[in-house]
Amino acid sequence: MKNCLVIGAGGIGLRHINILKTLKYKVYLFELNNLISNKLKKDNYIDEIFNNFNNINSFNFKFSIICSPSQTHLEYCKILTKHKIPFLCEKPFSNSLSGLDKFNLVLKKSNIKSCVGYPRRSSKGVMRIKNILDSGKFGNLRIIKSNFSQDFRKYRPDYKNTYYSKINYGGGAIFDALTHHIDLLIFFAGKIKSVSSLSKNLVFSGVEGEDFSLNHFIFKNGVIGDVHCNQFQKPNYDKIEFICSEANISFDRISNVIKIKKNDSGNFQEIQLDDNWDEIFKMQTINFIDNNMNSQTSIDEAIHNVQVCEAIRKSSKLNKHIIINEN
Repeated sequence: MKNCLVIGAGGIGLRHINILKTLKYKVYLFELNNLISNKLKKDNYIDEIFNNFNNINSFNFKFSIICSPSQTHLEYCKILTKHKIPFLCEKPFSNSLSGLDKFNLVLKKSNIKSCVGYPRRSSKGVMRIKNILDSGKFGNLRIIKSNFSQDFRKYRPDYKNTYYSKINYGGGAIFDALTHHIDLLIFFAGKIKSVSSLSKNLVFSGVEGEDFSLNHFIFKNGVIGDVHCNQFQKPNYDKIEFICSEANISFDRISNVIKIKKNDSGNFQEIQLDDNWDEIFKMQTINFIDNNMNSQTSIDEAIHNVQVCEAIRKSSKLNKHIIINEN
Protein backbone atom coordinates (compact mmCIF):
# COMPACT_ATOMS: atom_id res chain seq x y z
CA MET A 1 0.00 0.00 0.00
CA LYS A 2 1.24 3.51 -0.86
CA ASN A 3 1.28 5.59 2.31
CA CYS A 4 1.24 9.38 2.38
CA LEU A 5 0.90 11.97 5.10
CA VAL A 6 -1.27 15.09 5.04
CA ILE A 7 -0.60 17.71 7.70
CA GLY A 8 -3.73 19.74 8.40
CA ALA A 9 -7.32 19.07 7.32
CA GLY A 10 -8.75 22.51 6.68
CA GLY A 11 -10.35 23.28 3.32
CA ILE A 12 -7.15 22.91 1.32
CA GLY A 13 -6.15 19.81 3.25
CA LEU A 14 -9.44 18.09 2.44
CA ARG A 15 -8.97 18.95 -1.22
CA HIS A 16 -5.58 17.26 -1.19
CA ILE A 17 -6.99 14.26 0.69
CA ASN A 18 -9.74 13.79 -1.92
CA ILE A 19 -7.16 13.84 -4.72
CA LEU A 20 -4.87 11.37 -2.96
CA LYS A 21 -7.76 8.98 -2.44
CA THR A 22 -8.59 9.05 -6.16
CA LEU A 23 -4.92 8.23 -6.77
CA LYS A 24 -5.30 5.16 -4.51
CA TYR A 25 -3.05 6.34 -1.69
CA LYS A 26 -3.52 5.33 1.91
CA VAL A 27 -3.89 8.69 3.62
CA TYR A 28 -2.65 9.38 7.14
CA LEU A 29 -3.52 12.70 8.74
CA PHE A 30 -1.73 14.82 11.32
CA GLU A 31 -4.30 17.17 12.84
CA LEU A 32 -4.24 19.09 16.14
CA ASN A 33 -7.84 20.29 16.02
CA ASN A 34 -9.89 17.68 17.90
CA LEU A 35 -13.18 18.84 16.39
CA ILE A 36 -11.87 18.19 12.88
CA SER A 37 -10.23 14.90 13.90
CA ASN A 38 -13.35 13.56 15.61
CA LYS A 39 -15.55 14.40 12.63
CA LEU A 40 -13.22 12.68 10.18
CA LYS A 41 -12.92 9.64 12.45
CA LYS A 42 -16.70 9.44 12.72
CA ASP A 43 -17.03 9.61 8.94
CA ASN A 44 -14.30 6.94 8.50
CA TYR A 45 -12.76 9.27 5.97
CA ILE A 46 -9.09 8.90 6.89
CA ASP A 47 -7.09 5.70 7.32
CA GLU A 48 -5.42 6.97 10.49
CA ILE A 49 -5.29 10.27 12.38
CA PHE A 50 -2.63 11.25 14.92
CA ASN A 51 -1.45 14.37 16.75
CA ASN A 52 2.27 13.74 17.29
CA PHE A 53 5.23 12.57 15.24
CA ASN A 54 6.59 9.99 17.67
CA ASN A 55 6.26 7.05 15.25
CA ILE A 56 6.49 8.91 11.97
CA ASN A 57 9.19 6.66 10.48
CA SER A 58 7.20 3.47 11.08
CA PHE A 59 4.65 4.37 8.37
CA ASN A 60 7.15 4.47 5.50
CA PHE A 61 5.55 7.56 3.98
CA LYS A 62 6.30 8.13 0.30
CA PHE A 63 5.75 11.86 0.77
CA SER A 64 3.82 14.46 2.75
CA ILE A 65 1.64 17.44 1.88
CA ILE A 66 1.68 20.34 4.34
CA CYS A 67 -1.70 22.08 4.58
CA SER A 68 -1.43 23.65 8.02
CA PRO A 69 -1.67 27.41 8.64
CA SER A 70 1.19 29.15 6.85
CA GLN A 71 2.86 30.40 10.03
CA THR A 72 3.55 26.72 10.89
CA HIS A 73 4.88 25.63 7.48
CA LEU A 74 8.56 26.01 8.32
CA GLU A 75 8.18 24.01 11.54
CA TYR A 76 6.68 21.04 9.69
CA CYS A 77 9.16 21.31 6.83
CA LYS A 78 11.96 20.96 9.37
CA ILE A 79 10.36 17.85 10.89
CA LEU A 80 9.87 16.18 7.51
CA THR A 81 13.40 17.04 6.40
CA LYS A 82 14.79 15.55 9.61
CA HIS A 83 12.96 12.30 8.84
CA LYS A 84 13.86 12.45 5.12
CA ILE A 85 10.25 12.56 3.92
CA PRO A 86 9.68 14.38 0.60
CA PHE A 87 7.11 17.17 0.86
CA LEU A 88 4.87 19.52 -1.05
CA CYS A 89 4.14 22.56 1.11
CA GLU A 90 1.08 24.69 0.49
CA LYS A 91 1.63 28.34 -0.37
CA PRO A 92 2.96 30.66 0.82
CA PHE A 93 6.10 28.95 2.08
CA SER A 94 6.03 31.25 5.11
CA ASN A 95 4.63 34.56 6.33
CA SER A 96 8.11 35.96 6.92
CA LEU A 97 11.70 35.42 5.86
CA SER A 98 12.86 34.53 9.36
CA GLY A 99 14.76 31.23 9.30
CA LEU A 100 14.08 30.42 5.65
CA ASP A 101 17.60 30.75 4.25
CA LYS A 102 19.12 28.72 7.11
CA PHE A 103 16.56 25.95 6.60
CA ASN A 104 17.09 26.00 2.84
CA LEU A 105 20.78 25.19 3.31
CA VAL A 106 19.86 22.17 5.43
CA LEU A 107 17.24 21.08 2.91
CA LYS A 108 19.67 21.27 -0.01
CA LYS A 109 22.20 19.11 1.84
CA SER A 110 19.48 16.52 2.52
CA ASN A 111 18.63 16.25 -1.20
CA ILE A 112 14.97 15.65 -0.33
CA LYS A 113 12.40 16.27 -3.06
CA SER A 114 10.42 19.35 -2.11
CA CYS A 115 8.36 22.17 -3.59
CA VAL A 116 5.66 24.71 -2.74
CA GLY A 117 2.14 24.39 -4.12
CA TYR A 118 1.23 27.02 -6.70
CA PRO A 119 -1.11 25.00 -8.93
CA ARG A 120 -1.46 27.52 -11.77
CA ARG A 121 1.93 26.37 -13.01
CA SER A 122 0.38 22.96 -13.72
CA SER A 123 -2.37 24.36 -15.94
CA LYS A 124 -2.31 23.60 -19.66
CA GLY A 125 -2.51 27.30 -20.50
CA VAL A 126 0.47 28.32 -18.39
CA MET A 127 2.62 25.46 -19.65
CA ARG A 128 1.61 26.19 -23.26
CA ILE A 129 2.62 29.85 -22.90
CA LYS A 130 5.84 28.92 -21.12
CA ASN A 131 6.83 26.76 -24.09
CA ILE A 132 5.93 29.55 -26.54
CA LEU A 133 7.96 32.16 -24.66
CA ASP A 134 10.95 29.85 -24.22
CA SER A 135 10.96 29.15 -27.97
CA GLY A 136 11.58 32.83 -28.77
CA LYS A 137 9.06 32.56 -31.60
CA PHE A 138 7.62 36.00 -30.89
CA GLY A 139 10.80 37.75 -29.84
CA ASN A 140 11.83 38.74 -26.37
CA LEU A 141 9.46 39.13 -23.43
CA ARG A 142 9.38 42.78 -22.37
CA ILE A 143 6.28 43.35 -20.19
CA ILE A 144 3.95 41.18 -18.12
CA LYS A 145 0.55 42.52 -17.09
CA SER A 146 -1.64 40.59 -14.67
CA ASN A 147 -5.01 41.01 -12.96
CA PHE A 148 -5.91 38.51 -10.27
CA SER A 149 -9.10 39.72 -8.58
CA GLN A 150 -12.36 38.32 -7.25
CA ASP A 151 -15.01 38.85 -4.59
CA PHE A 152 -13.37 36.84 -1.83
CA ARG A 153 -16.44 37.33 0.36
CA LYS A 154 -18.42 35.13 -2.03
CA TYR A 155 -15.94 32.23 -1.88
CA ARG A 156 -15.10 32.56 1.82
CA PRO A 157 -18.06 34.25 3.54
CA ASP A 158 -16.50 33.36 6.90
CA TYR A 159 -13.27 35.22 6.06
CA LYS A 160 -13.38 37.31 9.24
CA ASN A 161 -13.14 34.13 11.31
CA THR A 162 -10.30 32.54 9.32
CA TYR A 163 -6.57 33.03 8.75
CA TYR A 164 -7.48 35.85 6.35
CA SER A 165 -8.26 38.31 9.14
CA LYS A 166 -4.76 38.18 10.66
CA ILE A 167 -1.56 39.26 8.90
CA ASN A 168 0.54 36.93 11.04
CA TYR A 169 -1.56 33.99 9.82
CA GLY A 170 -1.07 34.84 6.14
CA GLY A 171 -4.12 37.05 5.75
CA GLY A 172 -4.60 39.98 3.42
CA ALA A 173 -4.61 40.11 -0.35
CA ILE A 174 -0.82 40.02 -0.77
CA PHE A 175 0.04 36.73 0.93
CA ASP A 176 -3.35 35.14 0.24
CA ALA A 177 -4.00 35.97 -3.40
CA LEU A 178 -1.31 38.10 -5.02
CA THR A 179 1.35 35.54 -4.11
CA HIS A 180 -0.12 33.26 -6.82
CA HIS A 181 0.61 35.74 -9.59
CA ILE A 182 3.97 36.70 -8.15
CA ASP A 183 4.79 33.01 -8.53
CA LEU A 184 3.71 33.09 -12.18
CA LEU A 185 5.83 36.16 -12.83
CA ILE A 186 8.85 34.42 -11.31
CA PHE A 187 8.09 31.33 -13.42
CA PHE A 188 8.01 33.34 -16.65
CA ALA A 189 10.57 36.07 -16.05
CA GLY A 190 12.84 35.00 -13.19
CA LYS A 191 13.73 36.94 -10.08
CA ILE A 192 12.33 40.37 -9.30
CA LYS A 193 14.80 43.17 -8.66
CA SER A 194 12.54 45.88 -7.24
CA VAL A 195 8.94 46.83 -6.55
CA SER A 196 6.71 49.87 -6.15
CA SER A 197 3.35 49.20 -4.55
CA LEU A 198 0.10 50.86 -3.53
CA SER A 199 -1.70 48.45 -1.19
CA LYS A 200 -4.67 49.37 0.98
CA ASN A 201 -7.76 48.16 2.76
CA LEU A 202 -10.56 49.76 0.75
CA VAL A 203 -13.66 47.69 1.51
CA PHE A 204 -13.21 44.86 4.02
CA SER A 205 -13.89 45.45 7.70
CA GLY A 206 -12.74 43.32 10.60
CA VAL A 207 -9.42 42.33 8.98
CA GLU A 208 -5.86 43.53 9.51
CA GLY A 209 -4.60 43.22 5.97
CA GLU A 210 -5.17 44.83 2.60
CA ASP A 211 -7.91 43.96 0.12
CA PHE A 212 -6.29 45.85 -2.79
CA SER A 213 -2.75 45.89 -4.20
CA LEU A 214 -1.38 47.57 -7.32
CA ASN A 215 2.25 46.79 -8.13
CA HIS A 216 5.03 47.67 -10.53
CA PHE A 217 7.97 45.24 -10.78
CA ILE A 218 11.35 45.41 -12.45
CA PHE A 219 12.99 42.03 -13.02
CA LYS A 220 16.70 41.31 -12.91
CA ASN A 221 16.64 40.60 -16.65
CA GLY A 222 14.97 43.96 -17.42
CA VAL A 223 11.41 42.68 -17.93
CA ILE A 224 8.74 44.98 -16.46
CA GLY A 225 5.68 43.70 -14.64
CA ASP A 226 2.41 45.33 -13.63
CA VAL A 227 0.05 43.38 -11.37
CA HIS A 228 -3.37 44.34 -10.01
CA CYS A 229 -5.22 42.49 -7.27
CA ASN A 230 -8.38 43.27 -5.36
CA GLN A 231 -10.66 40.96 -3.41
CA PHE A 232 -14.04 42.64 -3.70
CA GLN A 233 -14.71 43.08 -7.42
CA LYS A 234 -17.17 41.33 -9.69
CA PRO A 235 -16.61 39.34 -11.81
CA ASN A 236 -13.79 36.91 -11.05
CA TYR A 237 -10.60 37.86 -12.97
CA ASP A 238 -7.58 35.63 -13.53
CA LYS A 239 -5.83 37.16 -16.52
CA ILE A 240 -2.23 37.54 -17.59
CA GLU A 241 -0.75 39.18 -20.70
CA PHE A 242 2.75 38.92 -22.15
CA ILE A 243 3.98 41.73 -24.37
CA CYS A 244 6.85 40.47 -26.47
CA SER A 245 8.87 42.35 -29.06
CA GLU A 246 6.96 40.68 -31.93
CA ALA A 247 3.53 39.76 -30.49
CA ASN A 248 1.19 39.87 -27.51
CA ILE A 249 0.04 36.69 -25.77
CA SER A 250 -2.81 36.68 -23.27
CA PHE A 251 -4.33 33.95 -21.11
CA ASP A 252 -7.68 34.08 -19.33
CA ARG A 253 -7.79 31.15 -16.91
CA ILE A 254 -11.51 31.60 -16.25
CA SER A 255 -12.48 31.14 -19.91
CA ASN A 256 -9.42 28.95 -20.64
CA VAL A 257 -8.50 30.92 -23.75
CA ILE A 258 -5.05 31.89 -25.04
CA LYS A 259 -4.94 34.72 -27.59
CA ILE A 260 -1.93 35.52 -29.76
CA LYS A 261 -1.97 38.94 -31.42
CA LYS A 262 0.72 39.69 -34.02
CA ASN A 263 -0.64 43.02 -35.29
CA ASP A 264 -3.40 45.57 -34.63
CA SER A 265 -5.74 44.37 -37.39
CA GLY A 266 -8.15 42.78 -34.93
CA ASN A 267 -7.34 39.30 -36.21
CA PHE A 268 -5.67 36.98 -33.73
CA GLN A 269 -5.03 33.34 -33.08
CA GLU A 270 -7.23 31.84 -30.37
CA ILE A 271 -6.49 28.60 -28.52
CA GLN A 272 -9.34 27.09 -26.46
CA LEU A 273 -8.23 24.82 -23.64
CA ASP A 274 -10.22 22.34 -21.55
CA ASP A 275 -8.66 22.84 -18.12
CA ASN A 276 -10.63 23.15 -14.90
CA TRP A 277 -9.43 24.02 -11.41
CA ASP A 278 -9.90 20.49 -10.01
CA GLU A 279 -7.84 18.98 -12.82
CA ILE A 280 -5.13 21.63 -12.44
CA PHE A 281 -4.91 20.93 -8.73
CA LYS A 282 -4.77 17.18 -9.33
CA MET A 283 -2.10 17.57 -12.00
CA GLN A 284 0.10 19.46 -9.56
CA THR A 285 -0.01 16.45 -7.22
CA ILE A 286 0.62 13.96 -10.01
CA ASN A 287 3.59 15.95 -11.28
CA PHE A 288 5.07 15.98 -7.80
CA ILE A 289 4.55 12.25 -7.29
CA ASP A 290 5.98 11.44 -10.74
CA ASN A 291 9.01 13.72 -10.25
CA ASN A 292 7.93 16.07 -13.05
CA MET A 293 9.36 19.09 -11.28
CA ASN A 294 9.58 21.52 -14.22
CA SER A 295 6.12 22.87 -13.37
CA GLN A 296 6.68 22.98 -9.62
CA THR A 297 7.75 25.96 -7.54
CA SER A 298 11.17 25.32 -6.03
CA ILE A 299 11.99 26.29 -2.46
CA ASP A 300 14.37 28.96 -3.80
CA GLU A 301 11.55 30.49 -5.85
CA ALA A 302 9.12 30.25 -2.93
CA ILE A 303 11.55 32.09 -0.64
CA HIS A 304 11.97 34.79 -3.29
CA ASN A 305 8.17 35.04 -3.42
CA VAL A 306 8.11 35.78 0.32
CA GLN A 307 10.83 38.42 -0.23
CA VAL A 308 8.67 40.08 -2.88
CA CYS A 309 5.54 39.98 -0.70
CA GLU A 310 7.41 41.61 2.18
CA ALA A 311 8.83 44.23 -0.21
CA ILE A 312 5.32 45.01 -1.47
CA ARG A 313 4.08 45.76 2.04
CA LYS A 314 7.19 47.79 2.82
CA SER A 315 6.90 49.79 -0.40
CA SER A 316 3.28 50.65 0.26
CA LYS A 317 3.93 51.56 3.89
CA LEU A 318 6.92 53.79 3.11
CA ASN A 319 5.57 55.05 -0.23
CA LYS A 320 8.87 54.35 -1.97
CA HIS A 321 10.51 52.06 -4.51
CA ILE A 322 12.05 49.03 -2.76
CA ILE A 323 15.13 47.16 -3.95
CA ILE A 324 14.93 43.47 -3.06
CA ASN A 325 18.19 42.52 -1.40
CA GLU A 326 19.05 38.85 -1.35
CA ASN A 327 21.36 37.24 1.15
